[in-house]
Amino acid sequence: MKTIGQNTIYAFLFLLVIFFFSCEKENKTELDILRSKAWKIGIIDKNVESNPRGKILYNSFFECEKDDSYVFLKNGLLKVDHGSERCSNDHAQGKEMEYSYDKNTNQLVIDGIKYQVLDMTETQVKYCAPLPPVTDYDWIIYILQ
Repeated sequence: MKTIGQNTIYAFLFLLVIFFFSCEKENKTELDILRSKAWKIGIIDKNVESNPRGKILYNSFFECEKDDSYVFLKNGLLKVDHGSERCSNDHAQGKEMEYSYDKNTNQLVIDGIKYQVLDMTETQVKYCAPLPPVTDYDWIIYILQ
């Protein structure tokens, strides 16, 4: 004969199992990832396998741009804060420009310029644009981390 204590334990374990199986992991969309933090210019590509075919040029940047931050706002604006190190005395503290992202084509448009998104994770956003043949490169790649 089962005691009341055993029935209580079994009921508690049953509810515990149901609770854990009913919890779903939150699936973040690309826009959720893009808007999840203030991004900085990336130096090391964390996923070179996602690079397009052809000759690649990684975007170079000035030392004064290392502390810049990029925040993709929900209202479709990209806010760039130039940080404490400015490239020139007349360089503004920041700027805002429009952006959009199309998940069907994996296209990111920033200030009217179209980019192909190559990698979008919680640790890296990598996008590229084609370069004209005279540059001797096929793609320029930008990395935010």
